Amino acid sequence: MSKNITIEELTIPPGGAPVELIIREGAAAEPVQVQPSSYTIKGDIKAPGNFADGRNPMIAETHVEVSRKDGSITLVVRPNYSDKVTVTGKLKRSDELESLKLGEAWGIEDLAIHMRKLRRFMTTDEAAKVISGLKSFKAKVDAEIEKSSTKEASKISYKNAVEKVVTHNLPETFKMEMPLFEGAPARVFQVEIFVDVRDAGTSVTLESIEAQEAARDQLNNLLEEQIARLAQYVIINL
Repeated sequence: MSKNITIEELTIPPGGAPVELIIREGAAAEPVQVQPSSYTIKGDIKAPGNFADGRNPMIAETHVEVSRKDGSITLVVRPNYSDKVTVTGKLKRSDELESLKLGEAWGIEDLAIHMRKLRRFMTTDEAAKVISGLKSFKAKVDAEIEKSSTKEASKISYKNAVEKVVTHNLPETFKMEMPLFEGAPARVFQVEIFVDVRDAGTSVTLESIEAQEAARDQLNNLLEEQIARLAQYVIINL
């Protein structure tokens, strides 16, 4: 069955190459429906609040998850839809604090080199005492033997307990002032020095209860500041 087709305008340039005209009939293909996809954003502890301030997601379709253990806040937008958005902000210990390796054993020379790099976080006097003490380290070990006896029926056993007393030229404690978390204000805390002398060599361990307590307090304060920015949404404590 033939049809009459009207061509309103067709221009063929003179002297040009042959032109092939193709006429297609039928309905056009349906446009492709692109489904919105979910996505996740990760950043510092301010990321969820910044996203909420900029996008202002609907309160009824948004909630906030808080993990004090992980030091994180997650803003979840439209959790039951294909275009779900998750924005997670997390507190990260500062590289400077992590580099102290609190609770781990250091070699004398390695610690001396490292403390020189961190001297900007100490007063001039504190830095001089610690670094010079490590560079000219001297230690004396005195052994005290304590005898004890145990009497059981027909036998008596004797035990010798040896207690080492290490005397050295390092300060027992020193103060540092550095950020405990990335982007957070610096805090002052005391560091204790423990020296262990063994046949295999001498090691130094740094400990700081004050840094642990300050980090815990600061973590809670920083989380509360960001939770206050998201108070209009449902808060879920994990």
